[in-house]
Amino acid sequence: KTEEGSILRNGLVTGAEGGIISGLGWINTFDNRDNVFFPTKGFFVEAVAFWNQEAFGSDFNFNRYSIDAVTYLSRQNRPRQVFALNLYAGLSAGDVPFNEMQFLGSSRRARGYYLGRFRDKNMLLAQAEYRFPLFWRFGMTVFGSYGGVAPSFSAMKIENYRWNAGAG
Repeated sequence: KTEEGSILRNGLVTGAEGGIISGLGWINTFDNRDNVFFPTKGFFVEAVAFWNQEAFGSDFNFNRYSIDAVTYLSRQNRPRQVFALNLYAGLSAGDVPFNEMQFLGSSRRARGYYLGRFRDKNMLLAQAEYRFPLFWRFGMTVFGSYGGVAPSFSAMKIENYRWNAGAG
């Protein structure tokens, strides 16, 4: 549902009326983490490129590119204490529909904000987390992120970046 008088309801946002998104894409992944569900060391890097064009049956002509890099570090004598660092850059160009824009806020990116809280064509984000055991089977995580979205990389202004932090 959309709010009365909102830009989504008024049709002022590309894709607000729905449509078909189709195209060709490429994803390249490097993953040498020691565990998929609870990594303590290693790297994960994913590079993505998608070309969505009318020639491929899409209602929108746009391209998306991103790189997502994560490293996990732990000391030899304390393998259950893990420091993770994530850097993400996303670029979109063309007639990008609202639901395909880069966004801050989710369980993976800037998790202190609700899903898709900040959206635009381009995004830069840095995140870190520290996981450590408390007692028995209980552990704790502290995390933080700093990033922003903008219509172009040249419009990225550090004063418009958002930060968050939390624990769980």
